[in-house]
Amino acid sequence: MGAATATPRAGESRGGRHTTRRHELDWLRTAAVFGLIPFHVAIIFTTSSLDYVKNAQTSAVMDLLTSFVSIWGISLIFLVAGAAARFALASRSVGQYLNERVLRLLVPFTFGMLLIVPAQIYIGRLSSPTPPSFIAFYGDFLGTLLGVFTLHFPPGPEWIGHLWFIPPLMLFAALALPFAWLLRKPAAARVVDWLARGWRGYAALALLGLPLALVQYIASMSGTWFTTTETRFVGNAIGVLAYLLFFLYGYLLYLDERLIGSLRRDAGLTLALGAGAWLALEYGLPGWQGLNASPHLAKAAAALALGYCAWWWVAGILGMAARYLHFTTPTVEYLSRAAYPVYIIHMPILSLIAFWVVRLDMPIAPKFLLIVVASLAASLAVYDLLIRRVGVLRLLFGLNAGGSPPGTPRTRLPGMGARPTQRRRAADVRSIWNRRAAQARS
Repeated sequence: MGAATATPRAGESRGGRHTTRRHELDWLRTAAVFGLIPFHVAIIFTTSSLDYVKNAQTSAVMDLLTSFVSIWGISLIFLVAGAAARFALASRSVGQYLNERVLRLLVPFTFGMLLIVPAQIYIGRLSSPTPPSFIAFYGDFLGTLLGVFTLHFPPGPEWIGHLWFIPPLMLFAALALPFAWLLRKPAAARVVDWLARGWRGYAALALLGLPLALVQYIASMSGTWFTTTETRFVGNAIGVLAYLLFFLYGYLLYLDERLIGSLRRDAGLTLALGAGAWLALEYGLPGWQGLNASPHLAKAAAALALGYCAWWWVAGILGMAARYLHFTTPTVEYLSRAAYPVYIIHMPILSLIAFWVVRLDMPIAPKFLLIVVASLAASLAVYDLLIRRVGVLRLLFGLNAGGSPPGTPRTRLPGMGARPTQRRRAADVRSIWNRRAAQARS
């Protein structure tokens, strides 16, 4: 798609040889999605964040943990989604690509907004002294949901819950089409080549954080540039641009193998830079008196540290995954298929379990572990026993949008063995039969 060293998807070949599957993307997708369960459980015990269920006792450690992960966690998911779009567009027509995205994103989102999110919110309402009936609550929820279509947004994010992630992803998936077209241009190919070879590959590492820092600065200044009623919406909208950049970075990085190679080579340095940026953001900048004397300078420094902190952590994690996770296991393949349905259903399950656990007389640590383990087990049980076995549920949770999760070629790495001879012969027979059927129809 513009760079000579772009890695093709399944079915593409160079000189008749099929390329290898990028297993690190499966690992990262799986780890990021399942990592949301302990992250969302940790929020229950934080002092600064509101959630559907809260524990009476809070923990500063949970505050630190959630603030750190929130800097790069969701960004990593968007980057992997961008890489998935890159490989999907390499092997599908525009129509096939859009149809797959509708089935995989829009259908589960609609189903989730009608059933999953209201159940999740109602569990939180049960903590009030006089909880409403579900019928009355659901009517109010549908009214709020219909109001969104007329641009009457509610003041908080409760109406959309954890599914807020899907509408930006649908938008980004559509924007991948003009981005892919642009990258076919010779000038774009030269930019990709320069990023890959510049400063032994350090150009990408050094420069890709700057747009993220700029977006963070604009978001931080939205409170002074817009009226009070607009601030929350505009600030959130600007913040989503950072996720768009990570999505496009995921697409861009997998256009040229040298970019992934440089991240793989310098993963340790990248993570060290990310750790330094986080320490500066958390402990250095707040106590710097010179910065505090100038609010605009303080916001600019914080935006620079935040933008590069997010980029360096995501780039370092991707580099480590590319270095060490170039293989797969049956467990990873199973969890990779389960990741998206588990993402959709885990919050109401987690909230229901937490609703009872937070009332137990025990310290925070065992409560945290109990909710995490029970939520993970229950979510996987719902997926395994219901979602993946019932055709309608497979459709509603996006499992019929394609075979395996999108984003990487399906062939095996060298040394893992070839497919059995019987499978190759069966594929040859199917190919001959399809050609004959096409000839008969014509």
